[in-house]
Amino acid sequence: ELKDDPGAVYEAKARKSGNPVSTEALQAYRAGLTAKQDEFLAALASNGVTATVMSRDIKNLDGSLAATIPLRYTLVYNGLALKVSAASIEAIKIMPQVKNVHNNELLQTALNKSVNYIRAPKVYGSVKELSQFDNVREGYEGQGMYISVIDTGVDWTHPMFGGDPTP
Repeated sequence: ELKDDPGAVYEAKARKSGNPVSTEALQAYRAGLTAKQDEFLAALASNGVTATVMSRDIKNLDGSLAATIPLRYTLVYNGLALKVSAASIEAIKIMPQVKNVHNNELLQTALNKSVNYIRAPKVYGSVKELSQFDNVREGYEGQGMYISVIDTGVDWTHPMFGGDPTP
């Protein structure tokens, strides 16, 4: 995580002070962050730190490679995901451009426990088969059910997004 404000924070601060930011200005600011990230990578190399920017492969529907996305961030976070040796972390932490160093973890949702947590089997009653392959119509196929989607969304009053209490 680098010290300069990410683009969203830059824009929120500007708006709060009465200076709206155009799309072009925001893109220019983010390009500047990318340039500073490039300078940071060069500084790492000149300090003898070997670092590789991590990336993610994006697949097409047929499984072929659609794109490789480098894990460099400038909009809601200013930072890069790097592969470095453990011995290099302390040297990175003390560099003047660095705000903080965090482990990069890929997290997955764990929905395998949610059915029991919400007591879904109790709601189903004595239904033995309830799947897309169910061809026995016992009346549990969705008739009379209400579905609710709860989306917490984004808390636009949070200081990270400028803290402005108006939508």
